[in-house]
Amino acid sequence: MTLASAPYLAAYILTPHGEVFSGLLSNPQDGNSYLAKMRQGFDGRWLFHLSYTAEEHSGAPLFLLHIILGKLAYVFSLDLVFAYHLARAAFGLLLLYSIHCLYVKFTADKTVRRSAFLLLAFGSGLSWLTSIWGYLATDLTIPESNTFHTLYANPHFSFALAAFIWGILFYMKAIEENNSKFGLLSGVLIVAAIIALPFFYLTIAALGLVWSILYLKSAGNDSMGKVLKEYALLVLIPLPFLLVIYLPLYNDPVLARWTSQNMTLSPPPWDYALGYGFPLVMAVFGIRALWTGKGIGSVEGRFVLLWIVAVCIMLYLPVAFQRRLSTGLHIPLSLAAGFGLVEAMQWIRLKRPLFSAAIALSALTSLFLVITAVLGALHLSSPFYISEDEVRAYNWLRENTEESDIVMAGRVSGNQIPAWTGRRVVWGHPFETIDSELKLKSVEEFYSGALSADESVRTLTDTEATILYYGQMERKLGTLPEGIDAVTHPIYSDRNVEIFRIDRGVLKK
Repeated sequence: MTLASAPYLAAYILTPHGEVFSGLLSNPQDGNSYLAKMRQGFDGRWLFHLSYTAEEHSGAPLFLLHIILGKLAYVFSLDLVFAYHLARAAFGLLLLYSIHCLYVKFTADKTVRRSAFLLLAFGSGLSWLTSIWGYLATDLTIPESNTFHTLYANPHFSFALAAFIWGILFYMKAIEENNSKFGLLSGVLIVAAIIALPFFYLTIAALGLVWSILYLKSAGNDSMGKVLKEYALLVLIPLPFLLVIYLPLYNDPVLARWTSQNMTLSPPPWDYALGYGFPLVMAVFGIRALWTGKGIGSVEGRFVLLWIVAVCIMLYLPVAFQRRLSTGLHIPLSLAAGFGLVEAMQWIRLKRPLFSAAIALSALTSLFLVITAVLGALHLSSPFYISEDEVRAYNWLRENTEESDIVMAGRVSGNQIPAWTGRRVVWGHPFETIDSELKLKSVEEFYSGALSADESVRTLTDTEATILYYGQMERKLGTLPEGIDAVTHPIYSDRNVEIFRIDRGVLKK
């Protein structure tokens, strides 16, 4: 966890004079959207609203983990960025402990457990190599597919995975001990997991079924009643909450449009193969031990293998969130790789050098990620750092505008403003802005000065904006269009930033 946090500390320490560290290194666009969701909780909301689009819409009980984190930040007077990273570190440690407990449940072989845990905590694929040719595999492009990248990226992946693991463990315990108290607890933990990642319901339903079938095959059909009872608790307890989450996404037209464009499809299978790299090769050598139950219970060993197979199949289901289903795949894969490494060590005399070489080869992309982030901190600029002028302007916007205001800003500022101010923007995110591509084109044409006076006024009219933001990044696009003076008036000016109030009454005439 220290290694995964080191780049953020380095970027903070190396903050250039006159700049403020945004707190984000891994995909700042999404990072700001998470902070914007926390901001909603900080401001007292319980229901999620799209901060990155101007269209009016109803709230939905989504992203509750972020909203709760925002509320906790408010209660304890914490800066949102600090609260975000505090949660990332805390949930990351919880995830590592949870995986350790899962591995202890599955095998008593300490060498296998140690190998698997080290491969999981540090392991990655071949992006360190393919990046030479400009090609990045899933270990760098899909954080949820890789445990180290998960620890580095954000808090909610770790939280969901930890809750998911304990849900699995208590489900197994409920069946083994015929105790529905553990079944109830398992269902509640899955509710916690889907609060952070709703699509996890598919994974738990599939894996719960796999474990149930394997257990019945081992224990006999006499156990059918208790297995069906516990499986019902596992899948039915989270179901009402899942329906509460998803119904607004289809009943509200704006949220429905957001849902339809919010697609995260899986890359080709070879991307995943490269993304898991050397641990995937070692996992192949562990198949026999897992299937035969060597060093692991036969039910547990086959469950690990079928977990891998089930997720690989789900990665290409006809759903819009395919790549999200890779969350947690690294866990059984690393355990299989741990068995494979131990098998390989039995064939070779130089066991310690083989062990060290295997861990080192598996960790290269993780080390590459940390080193490039630390070195990059020496040269980073916007959006990783924000000028003090911009921060003052954001604070002014938050304190001197209304919640109903809609801000028109450029690509970078539009992504940051909801996180820093809680105000909605015309454009700010490729998925969370409705008709994102059209709006981004419209915004950039406006700031580039390519539009006539009439076209510029028409753009302001069409966007429903009430505030016009003109900061450093907007100035790089061009000068403000002539002819908008009649419908705007300045309300803030500080060296590199100007803010204007747009007179909607004049625009409507």
